[in-house]
Amino acid sequence: MFTDEVDIMGGIPPIGAYKCAHVLRKNGYSCLVVNHLSSFTLEEIKKVIDLSVTKQTLLVGFSTTFLLNINVEKKEGEPTPQLEPLPANTVFPQGKQFEDEVVARLRELNPDIKLLAGGAKVSVSTANKNLDYIIVGYAETSIINLMNHLAKGTKLQNASKNIHGRIVVNDQFAKDYDFVNERMVWLPEDVVNHKTLPLEIGRGCVFKCKFCSYPLNGKQQLDFVKRDYNLEDELKENYERYGIEQYLLLDDTFNDHEDKLNALERVVGRLPFQPKFWGYHRLDLIATRPHTLETLHNIGVRGMFFGIESLNPVTAKIVGKGFSGDKQIETLHRMKEQYSDISRHGSFIVGLPEDTLDYARTTADKLLSQDIPLESWKFHELWIAKTSYKPYHSEIEKDYGKFGYEKIGDLGPIIAWRNSHMDSFSAKALVDQIMTESNASNKMTVSSQIAISIATMNHPNFTFDSIKQTKHSDFNWYKLETEVKPNFIQDYKNQLFNLIS
Repeated sequence: MFTDEVDIMGGIPPIGAYKCAHVLRKNGYSCLVVNHLSSFTLEEIKKVIDLSVTKQTLLVGFSTTFLLNINVEKKEGEPTPQLEPLPANTVFPQGKQFEDEVVARLRELNPDIKLLAGGAKVSVSTANKNLDYIIVGYAETSIINLMNHLAKGTKLQNASKNIHGRIVVNDQFAKDYDFVNERMVWLPEDVVNHKTLPLEIGRGCVFKCKFCSYPLNGKQQLDFVKRDYNLEDELKENYERYGIEQYLLLDDTFNDHEDKLNALERVVGRLPFQPKFWGYHRLDLIATRPHTLETLHNIGVRGMFFGIESLNPVTAKIVGKGFSGDKQIETLHRMKEQYSDISRHGSFIVGLPEDTLDYARTTADKLLSQDIPLESWKFHELWIAKTSYKPYHSEIEKDYGKFGYEKIGDLGPIIAWRNSHMDSFSAKALVDQIMTESNASNKMTVSSQIAISIATMNHPNFTFDSIKQTKHSDFNWYKLETEVKPNFIQDYKNQLFNLIS
């Protein structure tokens, strides 16, 4: 399986492909995951294939979630410009011709081999002729179903053929997968030289925000939460085998339930080391449960992502985030005073119902003045995806007219929209202006999500703590992109080839 997180400067292993490999191995199959797909040359990809593909190989898969088109014009001395979405007809960031040559090599070695794509950027209507199968949604049950079909001739469940002839396996919620009792096992060829790993704590979200299309929204409080003893075993094993102390918490809302936090605090207390975590949190829950801040700090949370989106009380109520904006800001001030070593990042959406361009501009000004005391923030315009583009849809995407939007054009997988306050083009123009000002300011630091990703490269000058305290405008992005990351990637390739040779 091939995977990558193309738009992040560091590159924590994206868990999707590795989770599929884990469940395949538990069911008696062997599976190699190759990360950093976009950095491989054609000859390097062919070398991987020659070392790993045999007549017994049944399937080659691609995890598309974080893939982007890397064919952009670069200027000497400047960071790579923003990457565009991956074209719909390819699963390779290097382009269609690259893909065709790789597929030809696979077919040359094994004419019976099948090709699969999964992840967030495939849909039931995927048309790529190089692919045989598409898996939609969570894949733990679908991948075993498919492999048993290919290896043993068992009936392929939950499958249908789309209009382009691709076979779609759609068990998108993997309801029969025993998530809560699972313990993820990482092999040396998975970890290689990474020093930060993803850690699944829970799945789904107890909230149902109208703009959110994540699966398993609206779950019950403690549904899909891993057993604490399995988390303890996983953390201990990764520390003892690989020296892993830093984690990206994969939980749509990590602080949704106090019992979960208390259990993990006890787990951390029994570990031979103090881990550091980054994760997604709800700011309103910290506001209403201020005592949980101490628990989160004891666990090792040192970076928080808050999906604030809008502090306008009218808008917040419409989209399912009705808690007081003023109280959330008060909570941020208190957090800064009490736990200054926790880096806080906020996400804001321009274009939500009843928000104006002036309101978004005012919010940005309060961030730059630190009246809203976040260390880092990100604005983006509202995206309304076409329902044919992905398997999950937000309430706004399902019926955008109900929320006051009208379609005025097509923008690839999303629509161009207009409401009574703005259109998607004016929203994007303001977003670009705000983020240009923010990145150049002396107020915003490097976000802790990017910091922990960069820290996986284990460079002495790029530690998690040092990066997240560095001003975004002072960070040497060019050195990171042209020197530090290439050295890390080359070391990854060298170690990977040694492991599989």
